[in-house]
Amino acid sequence: MPTQRQRATVDAPLQPTSTQPGEHAAETDSSPELPAMKAPDHYYLAYTHYLDRHGREPKGATAYTELAQHLANQGIFGPTGRPVSASTLRRYALEQRIYHRWTHAYDTHGKPPTSEQLLQRLADDRVKAGNRPLTVHDLQRAEHLATGFHRRHTTLHHHNHPPQQPPRPTHTPPEDTATTPEPAGERQHHTTDDHPPLPTER
Repeated sequence: MPTQRQRATVDAPLQPTSTQPGEHAAETDSSPELPAMKAPDHYYLAYTHYLDRHGREPKGATAYTELAQHLANQGIFGPTGRPVSASTLRRYALEQRIYHRWTHAYDTHGKPPTSEQLLQRLADDRVKAGNRPLTVHDLQRAEHLATGFHRRHTTLHHHNHPPQQPPRPTHTPPEDTATTPEPAGERQHHTTDDHPPLPTER
């Protein structure tokens, strides 16, 4: 995780962070052509599914039970093989709200927002850490939990828009070289060596 000194300037864009080994037991494999999705990516997709369905942030035991059931339907479980716990999902709640604004700004403007721009957007949307305004440290922690905002953005883009497979060549049967017989009334008289017949003397 980057140190505070490495991110001393508040207007610097958030940079990708490395994946912490062993951080998430529910990582899933993907096809060789696509980057592998991690557990926080699946949690985020469940979060956006809930937003689309209910039009509000998930809060309370009922909401987190629904998120866990949605993940289970997708084959995503906790490290013990049971549905992801509510405490785990709550741990990522703030990270998801931060990343949701980050990726929206990225997709809208074609580049990631600076920390200052992101903090302003979060303040406008009244997203807080408890009862206090968010800080650069909160953004860094959120990106750490997401194992990199840039990484997630790229990964989800590839999974939403997989590369097109080239079409398979179709087998074309060989052309029939046999000669089609001419109608009887239209047959022409040819010699065996295809020379036209000699004129008849009168």
